[in-house]
This record gives sequence, C-alpha cells and structure tokens, in this order.
Amino acid sequence: MPIHYSLAELPKQAGEIAVQSRGALSGTLDVQKPVQVGAAPPARIDVKIGSGANIYLNGAQLAALLSAQGRRLKSTAPIGKDGFVSLDDLRSSGLKIRYDAAKDSLVVDGEG
Repeated sequence: MPIHYSLAELPKQAGEIAVQSRGALSGTLDVQKPVQVGAAPPARIDVKIGSGANIYLNGAQLAALLSAQGRRLKSTAPIGKDGFVSLDDLRSSGLKIRYDAAKDSLVVDGEG
C-alpha cells in the first residue's frame, strides 16, 4: 500500500504550531502565542523562536496590547529591522514578562 506524506498538506488543528517556510529557512520557528496583559483577555501575537531558544516578539503587536491597557513599550527595548524584539531586551528595559508553561502563553505582570 503506497503512502503519500507531506508536511505541507497536514491539516491544522486548534493550538498547533504553524511553521512558516521563510522563518524556518532563516533559522527561526515562527509561531503565535497568547499574551496576557493585566486583566484583559489574552491576545495572540507573532513570536519567533531562534537558535538557543531565544524568543522574539512582534514589537508593534506587543506595543498595541500594552497601549490598550494604558501601558507603553519603553523605547529602550531595541526593535530589530524585522520588527521583532527579544524577550531578554524587554526584560532589561523593565517589562515584567514571563512564560506560563501550563497555559503555553506569555504574561505581562507590569513594569518594574
């Protein structure tokens, strides 16, 4: 019995990671993760996971989420040419952000 197998043809199910070929070719895994800011319902933003498990968030999407809660993304967090900012740089700029493994989401607790 011949079997045809293609990752490009696998159906997506809720909660599955979608790998985008452009990101995969440049050495990152492109996903969307929920981000909880304050008491607002979580919203999904674009995230890149690079080599060494470095995590980068879409700066414009994160800034919009923070703005909707009366907060702002400090300009000291450098946003790259591709529009992404590293989780480490966000933390260094004073944003209290953490990964909640149980919910597979990021949580912004505030600024310090």
